[in-house]
Amino acid sequence: MIFPLFAVLVPALALADSPSTHLIVTTSNNVQTGAQSRQTLSDSILISSTVEPNGLTKCHCAPATPLPCLLPAEEHKGKEGKKGASTVLVKTVTIEDNRDQTQVILEQPEPSAAQWNLSSALGFQYPDIPVAWNLRDVLLYAVSIGAQTANQSLVNDPNFTVFPSYAACLSFKGTSEGWVNFTSGRYNGPIPGFPDLTRFPPVQDFQYIEPYLPLPNNSGAVPWTIKKKIISVEEHVSPSGSNLIIENELTLFDPNGVKYTRLIAATKYLGGSANGFNYSERVAIGIEPKPVPSRAPNHQIRITVSPTETLVYRLNGDYNALHVDPEVGIKYGYGELPLHALSYFGFSAFELVGHLGGGDVSSLHSMQGAFGLPVSPGDELVLKAWEVGNGPDGTKEITYVVEDLTKNYTVLDRAAAYIRRK
Repeated sequence: MIFPLFAVLVPALALADSPSTHLIVTTSNNVQTGAQSRQTLSDSILISSTVEPNGLTKCHCAPATPLPCLLPAEEHKGKEGKKGASTVLVKTVTIEDNRDQTQVILEQPEPSAAQWNLSSALGFQYPDIPVAWNLRDVLLYAVSIGAQTANQSLVNDPNFTVFPSYAACLSFKGTSEGWVNFTSGRYNGPIPGFPDLTRFPPVQDFQYIEPYLPLPNNSGAVPWTIKKKIISVEEHVSPSGSNLIIENELTLFDPNGVKYTRLIAATKYLGGSANGFNYSERVAIGIEPKPVPSRAPNHQIRITVSPTETLVYRLNGDYNALHVDPEVGIKYGYGELPLHALSYFGFSAFELVGHLGGGDVSSLHSMQGAFGLPVSPGDELVLKAWEVGNGPDGTKEITYVVEDLTKNYTVLDRAAAYIRRK
């Protein structure tokens, strides 16, 4: 079956001669008349296109995904939830003219049943995650994010306050009181609309936390429950490669069904590829951060990373060998012993509460951050925070970034928080 013809404008390409076998492309030279050079590309190419005001479709070509996908020339939702560029994967293209731009007509092949409908994953519910913790766990977490003897409520108090970002550790820890197998602890089952994600190394890309109620320092005899569902899907394609990104909403409930904490955690699957073009769609968000102001920050906070930070933080339940085996870190391009992303997310939460919330853990309404380049033990960090307005429930809205002064790059951005000033 052949679908209707559509017109495109294709940039000039240097293509090797080879016979055309499937698609017929006719061209008209918009630059000048005369002898034309007939050139053909018989390998798969990806044509990503946008509709111009004159009705033609302007497109560019790039190497196609190795997965066997054929996509109809339909509009899809772009990053901001608006209609974006249509995309077609074609098997062969013949270009009659290689100068400047050439108008071509393509016969579109029938879409393959193998295309990946990423949006069908939205709302997918994972199996419930039972979780539990004790007083020793919350004391260890406080020390791993920077608590000192000056922070008596966290380290030496009859009631031992739980720092709210501890909830982000629980999906890794589960109910275990010892070592957790990082690989077996992850969900490795199928996700609707996605290829097999176990083929791609996962790294944490983003974290959001919103505590509704303070956590007790011991979960008790009956496990609590984390309910987890997909709220955002993305395929990001660039000249340097492609990644698949899934954002999950995790909600922590006590045994009576009372909601204590809402989290959003995004996982990036390195090298992941589905349809071969940029696409994203979401159904829920955390905070929409305001841009970093051009003025000087209201607060600059220096943080020195302990040389043993990766060894200590992993005891919170994330035993990924990436953080303790130098060979693994080097293999995946992160250098020796990169910090857990949630480690310096925890640093940030601890310092924001300490400097803006007077050290009162109830001052943290919500916060988020996107993880960038890796941090190493011993690095010097600086957290820069700007007060950019008023937030909900009597809070101040904060835009912040974390920079690695040792490596001279940003490690946490798209970052925002709502803090109750004390």
